[in-house]
Amino acid sequence: MAVRAAAAIILVVACGAMGIACLDISLDLEDAPCSGDYREGCLGAQHELDSVASASCDGVGRRFCLAPLGFVNASIMTQLVAHYREQYGLSVTVLTPGSVPGDLAPQRNGQFDAISLIEYMGSAFPDAYLDPEAVLIGVTPLDIYDQRSDFRFVFGVKGTAGDPKGVMSTFRMNPETFGKDADLDVLLVRARKFLSRYIGLLYYGLAQSPDPTSPLYDNILSLRDVDRLGEPLPVSPAP
Repeated sequence: MAVRAAAAIILVVACGAMGIACLDISLDLEDAPCSGDYREGCLGAQHELDSVASASCDGVGRRFCLAPLGFVNASIMTQLVAHYREQYGLSVTVLTPGSVPGDLAPQRNGQFDAISLIEYMGSAFPDAYLDPEAVLIGVTPLDIYDQRSDFRFVFGVKGTAGDPKGVMSTFRMNPETFGKDADLDVLLVRARKFLSRYIGLLYYGLAQSPDPTSPLYDNILSLRDVDRLGEPLPVSPAP
């Protein structure tokens, strides 16, 4: 446990500048939640969210919807929704929780491809997926990678303000993944910072920033980068 945590501190992801492949550093995450023998338990839908969920992302104009993919932490999801309502006056719709097929391809070492997850989410919510005014973000506890890149993993993948779809993984934001004690507060802050970045870029159409302390930092490669993100977004709350 301690060795695994120390390795994570060195760098969870050891990637160079853009276009250079990640270094081949392998951390044993088989005992992590949602990994190895525990992965199966994270594929199912989180039905604790059924009472607050909506079957669609219907609405007029720009809107923001979260799609739980797999057994997400229900408390994290509800706290995120409350935060955006209180901080920005932003109404966030939680969509019907969905399971993730264990055989969803392609996969790599137990990781799911982010693009395939986004497309799978689109098949569950086709109207929102095709609507350029619907910002649709999937949230999953499963580990993901992007088959288009050399990175060993990604925290998430997003589209553009004109095609505002994406997915975010909390797998490597969770201290337990690296052998540390469970800490819901740390997990919540990391998830909120990362998701806020997507909201800023996709919902509000803000520009990315080269400042690593900006909530819109453009080069997130490690947990340290996520932790350094600032808050709040530079927007005025809705009336």
